[in-house]
Amino acid sequence: MRLLAIAALSLSLVGCNRNAVEAVNRFNEGNQAKKSGNLDEAASKYDQASKLDPSNHRIHWGLCTIAQARENWEKVAEHCKNAARASEMDGMKKKAPSFANYYALWGYAERQLASKGQAQWGDAKEPLQTAIKIDPNLPGPYADLGEVSLHLDEEAAALQNFTKAIETKPTDLDAYVSLVELYSDLGYDKEAEAVLKEGLSFAGDSKSDDPRIQRHIFNLRSRAGSLKEMKGDTKGALADYEAAKKLCGQCNERGQQIAYFNLGSALVKDGQKEQGIALLKSFNKVVCKGSAKKNFDVECDQTMEIVSKAGGTL
Repeated sequence: MRLLAIAALSLSLVGCNRNAVEAVNRFNEGNQAKKSGNLDEAASKYDQASKLDPSNHRIHWGLCTIAQARENWEKVAEHCKNAARASEMDGMKKKAPSFANYYALWGYAERQLASKGQAQWGDAKEPLQTAIKIDPNLPGPYADLGEVSLHLDEEAAALQNFTKAIETKPTDLDAYVSLVELYSDLGYDKEAEAVLKEGLSFAGDSKSDDPRIQRHIFNLRSRAGSLKEMKGDTKGALADYEAAKKLCGQCNERGQQIAYFNLGSALVKDGQKEQGIALLKSFNKVVCKGSAKKNFDVECDQTMEIVSKAGGTL
């Protein structure tokens, strides 16, 4: 009986090893398909591999990257979570740490889902905190955790995480924007100005073709103008608003239409009524008479008041 049991165990181990080897073969085929741009084929190969060997965290990570490329955040969260859990088991065997990027992307996916109302903001905390614990030098999880903390009404934690994101990667303009906006909303104008100055010093060439960089510089310039305008520095505000308007061009992207209002209202205040009213009319036409009005109720009301006081009509 004992010999039969040993034989059965040996056959079982051989079968497991065979599955693991075949899973790696499928995984490699998936990598080749991904490299050639065939995401459907890559996803199919990775999926086959994950069924053959569910304990291989690299296979789950492959599925995670495919889902990320497709911006399927629900699947990103699912596959990255599987990769993280599998890597934990593997790490216990080898006495090695897990992979921080698995948790970082899992947390980022949960953040994306929460922003669409498809998950709770708190769902992103554990994976992001774990990513930071494994690798404190990753800037992404700090910024994401800052955003999560903000939505959970944990302002102190948000300030700490946005600040840490900047310390970890000083060229990360996204974190500057978030920190400036939070300081401003909390009434810490002096701190907001200091962060703005630092962020703009890292902005580099504002003529960069990278749309993401241009969006961040646009937000920084817009906020800088707002702070200067509140201090009564109309000329300084105009310079920042004009720079922001130049960056966004037609300003068709979500939220960028505020450039017409900012620059238009500042021009009217500076005595350049004709130019200012023209921009405010554009803002009224594009925003206040459409579905976007719900996001700019205050500015739309102010537009009517400013134009009326300046002797114009909408």
